[in-house]
Amino acid sequence: MLSKPSTVENLVSEVQDVLDSQPPALGTQTERRRKMRYPIEVNVYYRAIEHKHGIYRTGRTINLSSGGVRVVTRQEHHLRTGTKVEIKIEWTYPLNGTVPLNLVAIGTVARREQFSFAATFERHEFRIARQPLQCSLMQSA
Repeated sequence: MLSKPSTVENLVSEVQDVLDSQPPALGTQTERRRKMRYPIEVNVYYRAIEHKHGIYRTGRTINLSSGGVRVVTRQEHHLRTGTKVEIKIEWTYPLNGTVPLNLVAIGTVARREQFSFAATFERHEFRIARQPLQCSLMQSA
C-alpha cells in the first residue's frame, strides 16, 4: 500500500514498486513463475521431438504464458520430465480476422502428471494453420 510520500521522488519510487510487484496466485503464498500465466483453453497437438515421425497426440491447454504452457490430455501420455516436445496450439484470433493461426513451440517438459504436463518454451512462432486443429478433448466439459 502506498504511504503518504514526502517528495515526488518518493511517490514515483513507491508507485514503481507497486507496478513491479506481482501478486501471488490465488491459494499460494508465493509465485515462482517469471511470466504471467493466462487461463486460456484451446486445442493443442503435441509430440516428443526424439521421435522424428512421432504421432501427434491431442490435448487442451489449461493455461499459457510467453514462457510455457500447461496441457491436459484425455489419455495417459508417456512424456517424461526433460523430454523435448513440439507443441501446436490453435490460436484463437485469426490473422486479419480470417486467416487461422497456430502458435508452434519447441520446449521441454518441466512437470508431468498422468493426464497433464507443463512445458517451458525454448522458442515459439506463429504459423498459418493449414486446417483447424480437430480435438474432441473436453468439448463437452
